[in-house]
Amino acid sequence: MVRLVASALAVCAVVLGLLAQDGHGVTWDEVIGDLPHGERRLEFLLTLDPSRLDPSSLPAAASLEGHLRYPPAQFGSEMIYSVAPILSAVSCRLFFQELGLLSSLAAHHLVAVLSAALLLFLIVRFVSPRAGLLAGTAGALLLATSPRFAAHAVNNVKDTPEAFLYTAAFLAALVAFERGGRGRWVLVGALAGLALAQKGNALFLGPHLLLLALLQPRGERATAWRGLLLAGGLAAAAFLAASPAVWADPSLLLRQLEFVMDKGRVDPIPFVRSDGEALVLLAVDPLDGWKNALWTTPEPVWLAAVAGLFARVPWRLRVALGIGVAVPIGRTLLPGAINFDGVRHYLEFLPPLAMLAGLGVARLREAVTSAWTSARGTAGPVLAALAVAPGALLIATTAPHEVCAFDASVGGLAGAREAGLREADDYWGTSIPAALRFVDRTAPPGAQVVVPVGPHLASADRERLLGPDRALVSLAECSPERVTFVVVLHRERFFSAAVRELRRAHRPALAVRVQGAVIAEVFRLDEREEIEGLQRVGAAAAAARARLQAWIARHPDRAPVVLALFGERHRRGLESTLRALRDLLPPELHDDAAVYLR
Repeated sequence: MVRLVASALAVCAVVLGLLAQDGHGVTWDEVIGDLPHGERRLEFLLTLDPSRLDPSSLPAAASLEGHLRYPPAQFGSEMIYSVAPILSAVSCRLFFQELGLLSSLAAHHLVAVLSAALLLFLIVRFVSPRAGLLAGTAGALLLATSPRFAAHAVNNVKDTPEAFLYTAAFLAALVAFERGGRGRWVLVGALAGLALAQKGNALFLGPHLLLLALLQPRGERATAWRGLLLAGGLAAAAFLAASPAVWADPSLLLRQLEFVMDKGRVDPIPFVRSDGEALVLLAVDPLDGWKNALWTTPEPVWLAAVAGLFARVPWRLRVALGIGVAVPIGRTLLPGAINFDGVRHYLEFLPPLAMLAGLGVARLREAVTSAWTSARGTAGPVLAALAVAPGALLIATTAPHEVCAFDASVGGLAGAREAGLREADDYWGTSIPAALRFVDRTAPPGAQVVVPVGPHLASADRERLLGPDRALVSLAECSPERVTFVVVLHRERFFSAAVRELRRAHRPALAVRVQGAVIAEVFRLDEREEIEGLQRVGAAAAAARARLQAWIARHPDRAPVVLALFGERHRRGLESTLRALRDLLPPELHDDAAVYLR
């Protein structure tokens, strides 16, 4: 029965994940990172020609009809790991190019969908023998109906596979601690190495597993340490075996580590304005990770997890699952640690949280049935349904924009923005397909389409979303004689002066909303004067930016503060930012700063 339930949930996850592809579309990062790099690394594996790894070259598959398109400017190799990107490329070759069973979009994302399905299967198979089928099934369902996990299960080829491999290594280690055996530690090492070859998060598997070793009975710790040493050596070997880009360029290993250290943390910059006001630039909220975890995960999951701490299972299992939640979120508390994009950078906290919540549902059933014996047959399913329903409802009301979903405790997305939560927006760009489809339905023949924020998202999937008579252009390339639609993805830190002017002066023809907050807008410009006016704003801002950049290049000592102020304009407001910049820039650049940032 356990295997049947686990298999059924996994199959449902695959079917639903594939059906959801059309609405979710591509993600911000994958089009300029994971997918093209995966294609190139597959080409390298097939040819052993290092030139195929050149980030400036486009993979051959990108020229095929119906295939996703990749922009010339892409992430550097140090930002991309290998496992899922290569599997994504293999999936595309097989299911799109050879068999024609899936679109290029769905074929590339199959690795994320399968990772999520295998994770659900794994949870049921691990928890059920230890706490009962109700606990295992409830844990899997609570994970599946957590909106952020549901979103990443559809199209995140970076974090969902990593969460699966990380969790698989974690659970394999728990089994190895329980039962011993060299073969089990070999499996732990292999999974840990693959997790590290998927993303740098797995560096924290080391201290994570060390904490688990300390939970073991004193007489068994020596065996546990030997097992961990064996797993550690094998993890290093598995990482290298699964990282073909490192074979061709061993220095990539050091650059990847440097990137993780640089991207994952920031040093705040103190600055005192001439009027005496003290600012702290690039300041991070040390509780951002915990806030995102609390406010994006349905409340019943957390409440059931608390009950799970008192479940009638061995205390080591409960503590181990608690550590599984605490370590990924806890690393966001490290000095200078910076979090962005919601919970996706520590998504591996969700599976152990869901498992702990599954134990809690089983514990609550015991409490209910001990008080009302007549409820013995119905208490379990009813409690599970009550726990699952809020998350499922949240998915139903926000899909395909679940990356924007926040719990009612913070007031949804609108409340999260009021609370100042970082990246409370559509950072993945899931609203682009809906916006472009609206344009395609309503635009006259020959209309122009401008996507100033995330243009690569539109160009990547243009063939599927826009008719052939729609011209996808930049604002500077627009012809004032033609009707123009401007699709604005709501990511304020990427807004240009032209976008801010557009939003001030025009009413949108369409506003895509989630939980009362706008995540994308579509503007229609019919008049020549409207288009030329925005082009003038854009040209003036570009000229001002060039002069500012030239000055910054000549004054590297002031560059960090000036650039930090530019980056925080959307948080501090225009006037506050300009007052600070006037203390740093020469008078002849004050107007340029105002033009660039207005």
